Amino acid sequence: MYCRVFVVDFDGTGARGAALAPEVEVALRQARARGYAAILATGRLLEDLHHLGVDLGVFDAVVAENGCVVWLPAHDRLVREADPPPPEFLDRMRAAGIPFYVGTVLVGTWQEWAGEALGLVREAGLDLQLVFNRGALMIVPSGVTKETGVRRALLELGRSARNAVAFGDAENDLPLLRAAEIGVAARGSVASVLRTADESLSHPGPEGVAQFVRRIVESGGLAPTPARHAVEIGTALDGRAVHLPNDAGNVLVTGDAQSGKSWLAGLVAERLVEAGYRIVVVDPEGDHGDIGHHPGALVLGARLPLPDPVALPEVLEWSRTGLVLDLSSLLGDERRTYTRAALRALVAARETTGLPHWIVVDEAHEALRVDDECVTGDARSSGRLLLVTYRPSLLSDAVLETIGTHFLLRTGDPEERLFLEEWLGSRLPPEMRPAEILDEPKPPRVGMLAGLGGEATWRVFSPAARHTRQTHHGRKYADGRVAAGSEFRFLGPDGRVVAEARDLDEWRTGVLRVPLDTLRHHLARGDFARWMGEALGESAVAGRMRAVEAAARSGAAPGRHEIVARALG
Repeated sequence: MYCRVFVVDFDGTGARGAALAPEVEVALRQARARGYAAILATGRLLEDLHHLGVDLGVFDAVVAENGCVVWLPAHDRLVREADPPPPEFLDRMRAAGIPFYVGTVLVGTWQEWAGEALGLVREAGLDLQLVFNRGALMIVPSGVTKETGVRRALLELGRSARNAVAFGDAENDLPLLRAAEIGVAARGSVASVLRTADESLSHPGPEGVAQFVRRIVESGGLAPTPARHAVEIGTALDGRAVHLPNDAGNVLVTGDAQSGKSWLAGLVAERLVEAGYRIVVVDPEGDHGDIGHHPGALVLGARLPLPDPVALPEVLEWSRTGLVLDLSSLLGDERRTYTRAALRALVAARETTGLPHWIVVDEAHEALRVDDECVTGDARSSGRLLLVTYRPSLLSDAVLETIGTHFLLRTGDPEERLFLEEWLGSRLPPEMRPAEILDEPKPPRVGMLAGLGGEATWRVFSPAARHTRQTHHGRKYADGRVAAGSEFRFLGPDGRVVAEARDLDEWRTGVLRVPLDTLRHHLARGDFARWMGEALGESAVAGRMRAVEAAARSGAAPGRHEIVARALG
């Protein structure tokens, strides 16, 4: 994973006594100077921290009162995450003789009063919960935790829990440690925290926290992803679950045309989204629009225009799930230029914010035929690029060197098969024979080589079911092209040719670009369906196109994208 956020508990973790430990302060300041974000998450009242003289300017956000309030020092802005209990509840506590203190929302007391406090909550019929923090007891609105407060802080900062390292030591830290990508138990933590955390500090308190922060920063933010975050993508022949390998370089998906590459890439993208990762899908053919049905996702290039590539990191912040960049309306050179510029912008942003977590590039051979620092630099070490292609032989050597995991589907093309045999032969141990590996996956099964360039492993598996369908469009592969003289000619109002198409992919591009008068002319005459049936031999597509043309003649003229979607299915 790519760590870009540190979340630190105060008492028993980042503090010594009632003050933030100097070594933790220094480590966090150094980390922030290199683009990391720091969040303090504590059960203490914000006003108490100010009273103690804690320099909260060390942090980008302060989550206080166990998640009830979030303070953003740079803007001196306080966000209240819940409402406080009614005054009548405090009157009941006073009448019962329970000692307590009050924050903006939180009501605090001590663990020996837990029974009496719970009884009062029940009597009053309030939606409150009791949270223990070693000897302290906090009464807060139900559902409010350090984790919910930190998620609000991350939202305000444009960061993600999937890039967060969280440190804690007590019961109230448990939701936070589970939600973070890496949960770290301070030395001396309670037993439940030690059981839950992914790692435990060997050095005491603040010293251990500072050492861990420095280690992450010195590694460039790279750290192994815990096994609990593994993304399941299928089932092996032995019945065991197959997971997407973590921290093993970039991922390559290869196979013949229409072998299921884009479908598999869509499955991986879907599972990543469901696991909370923020992704960007570069979609030259318009195959992945349905990923945009996930809440918080944006599909750009179809109904919404494509932004300037340099603005993509900012647009990504508006999305809670990720972006699908539909480039199907762009011509070949425009697609290549846009894709490479988008990759440079997104990978540069990831060095600072950690977002996007994954970038999926379909038809990768179109844009990555030459060396590019956006792939061979940062992405070489951090991985998290998934490249999909039926022409791996066209990828640059520098790009291929970044591959740590390779998914193989049916490969019958002689040229590509020969290339893969030679390339894999240079990266696999002698006992693993590339020719045999290429023959083993039989549809619908997929082969997975993990650990390329190291301890390589090979598994064949059945992909998991997808929850979203793939929007499969016409392709421009050799078996779908017509000979010269049989191309479709789009005619302008004056009868002059404004565009030509020799396959369905070029036809789709023409539909999305030619003047509307040209579209209406051909729809009215039934030209599209006739060409698809007679020249291409695509009877199913021609049948769907006839229905579109009939609707247009009846006065229900469809839009450009609707024509493409209804015809190509």
